[in-house]
Amino acid sequence: MLFVRSILVCLCAGSSTLMRLVTYVFLRWIPSSSLPKVIYSLFVAYFTLFFYIFSSERQAVLESEAKGLANSSGKATTAANNSSEKKTGENATVFPQASADTPQPRSLWSVLVWGVPSATRPGATLLTIVINVSLLAFALDLIYTSHQVMPIFNLAFTRAGYVSDTSARFVIREALRFPLIVRYRELDSSKPDVFNITNWSGWLEKNFANKLDESTDYTALVQIAGLKPATTYAISTPSLNSTFTTAPSAPGKFSFLSSSCIKARIPYNPFDHPLKINGFRIYRALLSQVDFFLFLGDFIYADVPILMGEDEEAYRVHYRHVYADLKLSGFNRLPMVHVFDDHEIINDYDPDSSKLYYPATSAWKTYQGTGNPPPVNPDVMYYTFERQGIPFFLMDTRSYRSLKHAPDGPNKTLLGKEQLNDLRLWLEEHRDAPFKIIVSSIPFTKNWRGIDMYDTWAGYLHERAIILKWFWDVGGVVILSGDRHEAAAIKFPSPDGVSKKDTYEFSASPLSQFYLPIRTHKQRDNEDVTIMYMPDGNSKVGKIDIETREDGSTLLGYQLYIDGTQRWNYTLKA
Repeated sequence: MLFVRSILVCLCAGSSTLMRLVTYVFLRWIPSSSLPKVIYSLFVAYFTLFFYIFSSERQAVLESEAKGLANSSGKATTAANNSSEKKTGENATVFPQASADTPQPRSLWSVLVWGVPSATRPGATLLTIVINVSLLAFALDLIYTSHQVMPIFNLAFTRAGYVSDTSARFVIREALRFPLIVRYRELDSSKPDVFNITNWSGWLEKNFANKLDESTDYTALVQIAGLKPATTYAISTPSLNSTFTTAPSAPGKFSFLSSSCIKARIPYNPFDHPLKINGFRIYRALLSQVDFFLFLGDFIYADVPILMGEDEEAYRVHYRHVYADLKLSGFNRLPMVHVFDDHEIINDYDPDSSKLYYPATSAWKTYQGTGNPPPVNPDVMYYTFERQGIPFFLMDTRSYRSLKHAPDGPNKTLLGKEQLNDLRLWLEEHRDAPFKIIVSSIPFTKNWRGIDMYDTWAGYLHERAIILKWFWDVGGVVILSGDRHEAAAIKFPSPDGVSKKDTYEFSASPLSQFYLPIRTHKQRDNEDVTIMYMPDGNSKVGKIDIETREDGSTLLGYQLYIDGTQRWNYTLKA
């Protein structure tokens, strides 16, 4: 019986320890979709063992106390045998002995740290079960609260999208107030209280009466054209009074942010609001220093902690959650241009998960794609635009890719034939631009390894080699990427040794997520030369400054911020 009890105590301690460890990893490090089932299973095992051990030990203690009480009420037994008295000369007294099944007192350490109950320490036993129940409650809170309790069907917001020198795009959602009227005008600096008015004379107006319905989740694209370059305008919607400034038409200086990967309450804090995204608050100070934000994918994590549904509405809920917090942080006022990556669909998406592609990308187009510049071709999700003489190409790295574990070679593609050809033509068209900015949601370098390395360009090296030759041919190519929850800078040296033709990659993520304690980045050859590698930090963003000077030279400065502090900078000259 003692042996069986010892085994059960070890199993109870093991299940408690493992549950605490796995739950900590889930809440503070990696909210993997595979961990909730592990947590549930360990808790059921622990809960069952806990109450069996506690009830059996409690019963043994009660029985022992009952026996002790019965024995103490009787008189001690005295041996009166004369022969015994002659031998010993003493009275023999018999005392009650503890049963072999009576549990020994368990240390406070084993109760609180290992989670094993003790019938002799009821206070500590109650505390240790409260700890484990609380951990389970925290996990359930992270998984279900935002999606099940806060679908926020009535969310109203306005966000700035792509702003050029003569036009601007805004995405607006209104589920309750109709008709939707948007007003805008050139800002008069002599009237600082531009929004404190009783009539709208002098304002231009767009009316969206009866144009919002469930088919677009009550969103609308507001396109404003015919604007003046380098001019500040006021805009008023039911959910936003703000200003925006069009881009100058001539080369000069501009700045923007680059990052990816956001998830509310990661790392988990039970005192945070379920929709709070820390990264937006950390970088509020940069809002006034930049002109726009290039968001490189994983704007939502539809499958983290678990996939809540496979229809379009399940994906829409995630966007409403993010925009509810974006509105509070003020980042909705900053023009934002997007690409998408796997978590907008499902982790490491490739054609094997095709049934999720259409509902997921439909929701992405509704909330993200509509605010982007016009796509390269109709019905595609890759984009180009130009800012003060600097061209941008925003890749779609998910829609056309071959299976990642397919053999690499001429028949394996990541971009697809059409997008690959469009990229080649775009590079040739902008050959004379001092810098060409390529946006890739996944790292272009092959220096990142690990179980998901084939999800990046490291799994498509044949096509990457073709593209690199094009980059070296035109020169001045700078790649911006995210995805890895780490930061790195890579140089791809031109084979002919001409430094101005070298290609560079700057990768920074997450904006607000976990980072991995395991290092997966390592330079393995001289094709991908690591300039910088900084893996730690829950919030990383790159700030890029591009300036065309009067002497005709152009500088590109990259500043890496980690958890709100500038940690690294690098400058390129063309």
